[in-house]
Amino acid sequence: MAFTAHDPRYGKGIVELDLLVLTPEELEARLLAVFEAPGYQPPALPRIALELLELSRRPGFTVRPVLRVLEQDPLLAASIMKIARSPLYAPVRPPASLREALVRLGSRALGEIVLVAATSQRVFRVPGYEKPMHALQQHSLAVAHAARVFANAARREGDLAFLAGLLHDAGMAAALVALTDRVRKPPPFDEIFPVVEQTHAKTGERLAQLWKLPDDVRAAIAGHHQRPRGNDWLGVMIMLGNKVALETGAPGLEGPSAVSAPALAAGLGLSPDKFATTWAAAQQAVTTALAS
Repeated sequence: MAFTAHDPRYGKGIVELDLLVLTPEELEARLLAVFEAPGYQPPALPRIALELLELSRRPGFTVRPVLRVLEQDPLLAASIMKIARSPLYAPVRPPASLREALVRLGSRALGEIVLVAATSQRVFRVPGYEKPMHALQQHSLAVAHAARVFANAARREGDLAFLAGLLHDAGMAAALVALTDRVRKPPPFDEIFPVVEQTHAKTGERLAQLWKLPDDVRAAIAGHHQRPRGNDWLGVMIMLGNKVALETGAPGLEGPSAVSAPALAAGLGLSPDKFATTWAAAQQAVTTALAS
């Protein structure tokens, strides 16, 4: 079983390593070296998706420039249309055309759908690991929806919480890509997952930096398994989202944090009654999102 990586200590050449002769600590060090190498290229958040996200946030949003952008990427357009026709976004009647979908969605929902479509197509796709990557994508989607519900209840930025929740485990997918680069047969997932899980907060932080995500999103991704400190409200949202996802039965590849959900909610200023109603709303949001 080989690990092929661009190791900066050996110039720009490819170094093939045998995973079987490396300790977990050595493998972790090699993996992190890949992410810190000057020439490392992360899984792409497609340019067109970032452009659409920016368009959706501009004042005076209209559908015409968005349609022009989508004409450049039919696959992304098809994914957006599929999500827009789901019960989550079209509970009464599915839109008949992409133009109708964009008009009905509005700018905020469009930005959300663009992120979901782009990550499912480009980030959570690793050949040989289709099943765990689908579980990871579903888990991330569940965390994103629950995090936004709690953020809105606490009068914080729900869209930012959604973004952090959706990408908090992207480091796992990127690590799997790095570990299997140019390997003929991907090693069994169970054999490499412990190292992927151990490093994913660090690799996720590196991705957030390369993707030029907001600093508070990057900090939340880096520390989403640690007890929140200071004003890290996004880290709290990710933790609460994880707990809701697990409680709801969403697919998951990681365990819950040690801090209880009521304690996390109290830190946001939510009363016990407000926490209970928000928890129920978050569960419903996750159930609806995963059923779509």
